[in-house]
Amino acid sequence: MKAITRDKEDHCIILKRSMPQEDITSVNIYAPNIGTAKYIKKLLEDFKGEINSNTVTVGDFNIPLTSLNRYCRQKINKETKTVKNALDQMDLIDIYKELHLKTVEFKCTLDILKDRLHIRTQTISSQAQEY
Repeated sequence: MKAITRDKEDHCIILKRSMPQEDITSVNIYAPNIGTAKYIKKLLEDFKGEINSNTVTVGDFNIPLTSLNRYCRQKINKETKTVKNALDQMDLIDIYKELHLKTVEFKCTLDILKDRLHIRTQTISSQAQEY
């Protein structure tokens, strides 16, 4: 192990390891539920120099980056779009999305009944629409 770096809140750990041919950096992120987009944006800014083409990023971002990750009517806010754009600029690849090629497995229906939110899912097979 070459180096280990953590953020103040212990939501992120960066491991650097030397391999025979190259150095590999692993970034494991577990973003907080509140203020997620701001947290990830700041994290990316703080560790910008640590991330390169040999970086593997894993974890739970706690934000819907694509329409596959959110409820039907849930809108993507400005901060989330900013994070998504930052991730796109870094040429990060969502392996799950690449392997499953925009296939939707569930359709979501929201019903509001007497102050209760009921979510029904139905299995379907169709192409997801990107926002």
